[in-house]
Amino acid sequence: MPNLVVYDTETTTNMSGPEKDFNQVIQIASILYDQDLNKEDSFNFSCSPLPWSLFSPGALLTNRKIDSFNNEITHYQLIKSTWEKWKSWTDFSDSIFISYNGDMFDEEVMRRQFFWNLIDPYFTSREPRSRLDILPKLFPLAIFYKNDFDLPYIDKKVSFKLENIAKSYDIDTTDAHDAYADCIFLYELIKRIKKNVPNYFEEIILTTNKIKKIEHLTSKEIHFDCTRYGNNNPVYVFNSANISNQLLVSFNLNFDPINYFDLSYSELEHLINSNKTSPFKKINVSRSNSLISLETLNKDNVKIENLNLYRKNRDIIKENKNFLDKVLDIFNNKTYESKPTDIPEQSLYSGGFLTKKDIDIFNKFHDESNLDEKIKIINSLDDDRYIQFAKRICAQEFPDTAPQDYLIHCRNLVVTRFNENGPWPDADKYLDDANKLLEDISSDEDKKLVNASIDQINKNRIN
Repeated sequence: MPNLVVYDTETTTNMSGPEKDFNQVIQIASILYDQDLNKEDSFNFSCSPLPWSLFSPGALLTNRKIDSFNNEITHYQLIKSTWEKWKSWTDFSDSIFISYNGDMFDEEVMRRQFFWNLIDPYFTSREPRSRLDILPKLFPLAIFYKNDFDLPYIDKKVSFKLENIAKSYDIDTTDAHDAYADCIFLYELIKRIKKNVPNYFEEIILTTNKIKKIEHLTSKEIHFDCTRYGNNNPVYVFNSANISNQLLVSFNLNFDPINYFDLSYSELEHLINSNKTSPFKKINVSRSNSLISLETLNKDNVKIENLNLYRKNRDIIKENKNFLDKVLDIFNNKTYESKPTDIPEQSLYSGGFLTKKDIDIFNKFHDESNLDEKIKIINSLDDDRYIQFAKRICAQEFPDTAPQDYLIHCRNLVVTRFNENGPWPDADKYLDDANKLLEDISSDEDKKLVNASIDQINKNRIN
């Protein structure tokens, strides 16, 4: 079994809408556990907001990281230290990076932090590393293992909020939304999954690696796709003969596949693109899913109704190779538009992948302590995005000696982000949000936090 790297982040804003591309980590904590869940090492790093990062009043009120405004550690120092620590833990052993709601938040946040700081954005998923978001793995537990695994109920509904789960374990949650405390909460959850549902835990750990996940999903023939709302569908998962393209599609076995065999290509394409009525669904192998295999359920003696029907429909669709190939071809030909942008933070997924040459140059940049040598390295870069990021790093790390154009670039960035409209966080909206919060809160400590957000915005505004 691989080592487990549990981690959590606290940030300046949220991951909804275009703001997600400008969300900055101000605290990251991580704990390394061996395969028996014994603690091996840990860290808890924090930093100041970048001069051009807006700290939303809502985020500050939640994570309460007011001390970050006086933190002398720069964002680059935080991210570089995190990367170096994680490398020392994972370079020579299989490791799983575990987060909670990480596919939607922490993993996306960290990819952006690495991207801005000239580090491979896909570090946590490069071999021998893989990723695991525990949140969707709880959905099958809430459906099939109610007697074996307790989850809290709020207003008669299962609560998947990590803080509420920790409370149900009688854990003090006073420090909830502190990154290190949330790592402890997540560890306690993982420990209980391993103890109470060991067969399912084994399946979870086995399927973090992409290739093993594909092999597992396509060889176990029936899985149950579960939602956070208590619904589940039996599915058959299939893929093309070319496993390298990593395209997986599931078919909902509640439907009779014969009804779709005579559809024309265009009719089938229209059906697949109609998400609400389609029995087909693409499975993203890069993310954790909420599937559980029939094999695991059988090991745990979980009774499944209508199993004969599901097996019958599975056998029917499984035998029609031409139909499966047609479905896969439609999914392969689906196009996903990405809007061109000249804002480097927004180009993580649209600007092309890193080359080995890029990574080698980045490593030289990180290893070099002399500013003049760093500038020479910057001048060897071909991609303007990385040139801009490198200039920003140098301006932060060498504020007294960095070239004047580097410093002007950063000052202009502050003016733009705090005073002009764009995809970045809206300063006017944040001020309005802060004033509304001040009307609703009575705690002096809470007011202090909100006012700190207001002060950060106002001191960078042009009157």
